[in-house]
Amino acid sequence: MKTIPHLTDNKSLLRFLEEKGVLITANRRMARSTLEWYARAQIEKGLKAWETPSILPLSAWMEKCAQNLLCLGGLVAENGPVKTGGLLLSQHQERIVWEEIIADSAYKDRLFSVSGPALRASAAWKLANEWGIVLKPGPLWESGDPAAFMDWAGTFDRLCTEKNWIDQARLPLVLGRSFSKGLLDVPE
Repeated sequence: MKTIPHLTDNKSLLRFLEEKGVLITANRRMARSTLEWYARAQIEKGLKAWETPSILPLSAWMEKCAQNLLCLGGLVAENGPVKTGGLLLSQHQERIVWEEIIADSAYKDRLFSVSGPALRASAAWKLANEWGIVLKPGPLWESGDPAAFMDWAGTFDRLCTEKNWIDQARLPLVLGRSFSKGLLDVPE
């Protein structure tokens, strides 16, 4: 993969993309608007057709890397390498897993529905992972909502390990470990 040059103007960005550089953006909207900008620049140059450049939001780039690495057995999770044939869970798949965990838990009778708590538990899981918070038993987790979340999070973690799943919250960490171990180059 090419390293990105110091892009100080549109001209250098245009050159970078024309030379098959991969541009990673913060979100899908930025990727789409950059693609539109690129198309306008090509039209201004008088071109009628051109190769679409690789402009991806960070989330899509990470998913592409993970899928490539999963096929080749190159992902490294906390507990060691993820076996070939593992699964990167989509957000929809994760939501279903969280809903099933909550529906099967001892706390289900205290809830009107499982979809709301599943969304909040998933968001809390993501936030805990983004901040590197290790969820371990303690006095703060012994009753009420915290106890329910600890139970659900423990089940989610166990299922991911048992079934060889990678969730979206831990994907950046897993990719970082895989690349730092030199298992594969970053895909273009």
